[in-house]
Amino acid sequence: MSVIPNNPASKSSLYETPYEFVLRVGLRLGAAFSIDVCATEKTAKAPVYFGPDHAVDLFRDALVLDWTLEFMDSGVACTPYLWMNPPYGRGINKWTELAVTCSADITTIVGLLPGNAWDTAWWHRDVMGKAHEIIPIRGRIKFLLDGVVQGSPANGNILVVWRPGVPPAMPTLMEAMEAE
Repeated sequence: MSVIPNNPASKSSLYETPYEFVLRVGLRLGAAFSIDVCATEKTAKAPVYFGPDHAVDLFRDALVLDWTLEFMDSGVACTPYLWMNPPYGRGINKWTELAVTCSADITTIVGLLPGNAWDTAWWHRDVMGKAHEIIPIRGRIKFLLDGVVQGSPANGNILVVWRPGVPPAMPTLMEAMEAE
């Protein structure tokens, strides 16, 4: 879920990432996403999602959850992969801060973030020195609204990968990935 930044027609935070793009991200990382932390039932890109329309009250506000709790309590012996396409704009810093916190132990979190965020406080706090990889997106992702292709963001997007364990002093800048 994200607002298409710098697009005056963008009045919704329910824009979704095309499923095909998320599949390609998973293939590139050798992962299947187990939780979509910013979704609705219609837009979820994983079997489990957190979002305002979830049937379980506990899963309606991802910003108050420990995203790793489900796996830690179940004793699952795997490294879960979480997909995060947060609402863009004010408040995105809450999502990136929680991604850093929840990825520290057992969870890999892949965030689709605005490509023009390099000068923001949250980027320097939560990505530089905390993320493991940065993957530029070549071209523009065509986001969907109610299943219909909409416009693309004016400034593009970037993938940030937070993995368990000690992050490098500087994230690895990976080879670019095609938007389509």
